[in-house]
Amino acid sequence: MTLAEEKDSVVIVSVADSNEDYVTSVVDMITKKFKRQLKSGSLEVISIPAFFYPDMSHARQSTEDSQKLDSWRIKQVLDFCFLMLYAQPKAMYYLQLEDDIIAKNMYFTKITDFIHNISSNNWFYIEFSILGFVGKLFKSEDLTDFVRFFLMFYKDKPIDLLLGDIFRVKKCSPGETLEECTERNKQIRIQYKPSLFQHVGDVWSSFPITEQYYKVRF
Repeated sequence: MTLAEEKDSVVIVSVADSNEDYVTSVVDMITKKFKRQLKSGSLEVISIPAFFYPDMSHARQSTEDSQKLDSWRIKQVLDFCFLMLYAQPKAMYYLQLEDDIIAKNMYFTKITDFIHNISSNNWFYIEFSILGFVGKLFKSEDLTDFVRFFLMFYKDKPIDLLLGDIFRVKKCSPGETLEECTERNKQIRIQYKPSLFQHVGDVWSSFPITEQYYKVRF
């Protein structure tokens, strides 16, 4: 980011890990590398408290792999919900990023210019990447509604699928296909092209155990 972009944004790094030694090492690394940003307030580091998560030890699972998968997926949804609520009062918009992506040069300015050039402010969310939950931009004032929905179904689906569900619930008519609904609401669920973010490497998936060979044009 340029200095001007830093002044117009807050980057929040959420270290969502129960290993205190790991959390400390990440905080120390960020503190050493980004002293100026931390001092100016353009960068914050938070750690999600363990009591925020439910007890998963009694969940019924068929296999060890499915238990790991469900626990990881549930934790990820809760991680994002906590981060969204923490970030809500910090800025007008919330952009979801992860630590294993490559961002296109000047992505922040491209996003800002794109938002300013949208004729209507009636959009639901904007996709600056089609991969998972990465690159999704929301109005901060809408985050509470998204989080409420995610928390109702966090045990059932990954967060990127829940994002599709809330779109269908709020914007699609009964009996309407997703394709028809998406086309009718293309000014509400906006997709920016080409993608501004790319996962590192060729393998990407919503699940850590599953591989999908999929890459966006970058």
